[in-house]
Amino acid sequence: MEKWDYLMLSLVKSYGVNYRVNGEKVADWKDQPLHDVFNVIGKQGFEFIAYDGENYIFKRPTAPMARPVQPLRPPTQSDA
Repeated sequence: MEKWDYLMLSLVKSYGVNYRVNGEKVADWKDQPLHDVFNVIGKQGFEFIAYDGENYIFKRPTAPMARPVQPLRPPTQSDA
């Protein structure tokens, strides 16, 4: 049976755009364009699967030896 890792991305619009990943604020992403954030998440193997009106939901297959979600770094020009 396939197992999955999930990631939930939330946007908080207060004095700019702030992002939260699985409930934790990612300060380095403040005011980054959403498409750049999606690219960073996609490069970690996550696929966008749903938007529930508040959160963007991603998933990726869990490796045999469960790998943790890597720390997310801010998008750079080379990521685009």
